[in-house]
Amino acid sequence: MNESEKAKFIRESVLGDLNACQPNTLPPATLALAARQNYGVPVTDAELQAHLTKLANDGLITEVRNQLSAGVVRYHITDSGVAYLVSEGLA
Repeated sequence: MNESEKAKFIRESVLGDLNACQPNTLPPATLALAARQNYGVPVTDAELQAHLTKLANDGLITEVRNQLSAGVVRYHITDSGVAYLVSEGLA
């Protein structure tokens, strides 16, 4: 698997996991664990953060910060993210 295939796979697995848990949110650690264990894709925390940032910048996911502790970040899929999964035949 080359780097562009790996990146696409990680992003699609993140979107798929977030779609599966709607309307709930997931923290980055859970998304990384799912990519490693369920899909067999090794991903570092830094790699995952880069993918999460790209997905958020593209409007496919949103970052949700805890009201009591702004350092606690979770992610939620947007309607655009769901539409992407549907258009790719992944949802």
